[in-house]
Amino acid sequence: MLSPEGNTALSSDPRWGIFRAGAGEPLPSLYVHVPFCPFRCAYCDFDFTTRTASVDAYLAALAVEVRAVGGMLHPETLFFGGGTPSLLSEGAFARLADTLRAEISWDRVAEWSIEVNPETVTPEKACAWKGLGVTRVSLGAQTFSDERLAALGRRARAADALGAWEILRAAGFKNLNVDLIYGIPGTGVSEWREDLDAALALGPDHVSVYALTVEEKTPLGIHVRRGETIPVSEELSAALYQEAVERLSGGGLLRYEVSNFARPGEECRHNLNTWHGGEYLGCGASAASFVGPMRGANVRGEGLYRKAIAQKRSAFRSERTLDSAERLRERVVLGLRLAEGVPEGDVQAAGLEGDVERLIADGFLTVARGRVAPTDRGFHFADTISAACV
Repeated sequence: MLSPEGNTALSSDPRWGIFRAGAGEPLPSLYVHVPFCPFRCAYCDFDFTTRTASVDAYLAALAVEVRAVGGMLHPETLFFGGGTPSLLSEGAFARLADTLRAEISWDRVAEWSIEVNPETVTPEKACAWKGLGVTRVSLGAQTFSDERLAALGRRARAADALGAWEILRAAGFKNLNVDLIYGIPGTGVSEWREDLDAALALGPDHVSVYALTVEEKTPLGIHVRRGETIPVSEELSAALYQEAVERLSGGGLLRYEVSNFARPGEECRHNLNTWHGGEYLGCGASAASFVGPMRGANVRGEGLYRKAIAQKRSAFRSERTLDSAERLRERVVLGLRLAEGVPEGDVQAAGLEGDVERLIADGFLTVARGRVAPTDRGFHFADTISAACV
């Protein structure tokens, strides 16, 4: 395994200095960004590109970064996000996996998740993922209505999601997540209920539900700004979220985080590390890292990312350094998104007693068995809790 001293290409990466100063405790989670997509969805503001001709060049640059920072890792979780990681061919995916196995310790990896889009899932790819060691797949269904999929600018249809699910189960995956979006303009509770029921009919192990966010520079944002599309009201959005809570819990999927529901034992360990305030390292364009007290991210855009690596420069940019008090406060704020909440002692140590007492009085938080956790109302107003504690 290479150290930065042995890899002159990226020896200036500031994450290494923090890592060494912290006595080299290996980071528990690795995120890898795969930015390629076959098309642009109307609502998407993630870092992506449809220029798939640069896949090989991007993977080569990613291999350089992984070699430079691999010694920082001894991960328990891996997460391939995007973009559309499932757009990679079996060969390209295998090359990426081989790079990781060559540069990082693999013996502690307990969960390896990848995000997939329905239209990119094939039996050959699913078997390849399973054979390489992927343990968890997140299917971006978003909705099971062809009409609503078209409104979101997605090319997949409901039949594609159902077919992809069958392929993934046939390949032997035991931990499958369905991503759903609620609040699509022009739809209401009855349509959302149909989506939830369709998802539950699959027998998922995990479901993530996200409110549709209107980002200013996306096609959807432009339509909203022109008055061509009317977003759903806050009242309707709240009703849709509550419908998800009731429907999914009735189907045996318990809410463990604001937007995430799982059967007991099937929670996403990678994301739990983040919400528990754990450290992680990101590789690839725009990938975020939290190393020691330092937060930051790689440059956005796969072209700029490749350029930095080609010039033998680190693509990582430090954005903020947290002192111990800020780090504890942040851990509490993140933990208040979880059903398990946080210990009362952490709230006190972070100096948040007054804020939390007011949130308890307003019905957003509750205290039980020495832990502070969100109430049902608090889950509806998670951003309010966060804002009150910063």
